[in-house]
Amino acid sequence: MNFFGLHLILDFVWAIFLLEFITSLKYDLEEKYLFGILSFISSILAILVGIKLIVIYPEILKQGGWLHAKLTLLFLVFIENIYLLYLLLKKKKIKSLIYTFMFWFSFFVIVSAVFLSMFRPF
Repeated sequence: MNFFGLHLILDFVWAIFLLEFITSLKYDLEEKYLFGILSFISSILAILVGIKLIVIYPEILKQGGWLHAKLTLLFLVFIENIYLLYLLLKKKKIKSLIYTFMFWFSFFVIVSAVFLSMFRPF
């Protein structure tokens, strides 16, 4: 099985669910619980497949800084995902502008992570 392709697909799925989760929180949609659960599950799956890739191909850690940069970016998005789940469960609201910032931050970070995975620029 091609774990690299699976990992990229899981990153993409996580991005879609996370962006939908942020949007549903911003506009207080009923689907916010569904997207919150799906974004968290897809993030865990992406992390587990990523760990499996590092275990199967340990030499990938020595290829350059691209993997460390990707892991750092995705760690920030994962922390954001947990924070959004906290807001959802505690029924707290934040300003619409902050949701907009989180949306675009997550979008650009995940696009950057996919770029780093595909092209390994450094």
